[in-house]
Amino acid sequence: FILDDSPNLTIAKIRTRVRWMAGTGRPPAIVVADYLQLVTPETTGKDRSRATEVAEISRNLKLLAMEFEIPVVALAQFNRGAVGREPTVSDFKDSSAIEQDSNVIVLMHKPSEPDPEEVRSGNATARTGEIDLIVAKNRNGIAGRIVPLIFQGHYARLRSMGPKL
Repeated sequence: FILDDSPNLTIAKIRTRVRWMAGTGRPPAIVVADYLQLVTPETTGKDRSRATEVAEISRNLKLLAMEFEIPVVALAQFNRGAVGREPTVSDFKDSSAIEQDSNVIVLMHKPSEPDPEEVRSGNATARTGEIDLIVAKNRNGIAGRIVPLIFQGHYARLRSMGPKL
């Protein structure tokens, strides 16, 4: 397990690290970028928009995954307009290229708390402590599936709602 939280991390630096790991006989099983919009673009300039920079980062993460044949998970920020409603793939901040480059997009959504009066009357069910994972895009499978999970914030984890095996 290698954690690299150095400032100004670029795709070239990530690629170099992955290449080094592969060269030592211990290639990574997965690369996680937390989060995509904090990766420093390779080139910057006055004529480049933030959307162009994020699109370049997104595309280069996709190329990294293809080059080393490993999954790359990139966490990304949403626009503020997505607050309070179920998110969609068009809510990514700074670039629609994230949606275009991704093979799988899983969105996290915490359902809003229903009015307690509606719960008491039986018109609504409380989903306190739950979070939904929404498979919004899946190039090689079925999209649209919603997976409800239990959110345990005090442990910083999500757990299955299914029976323990």
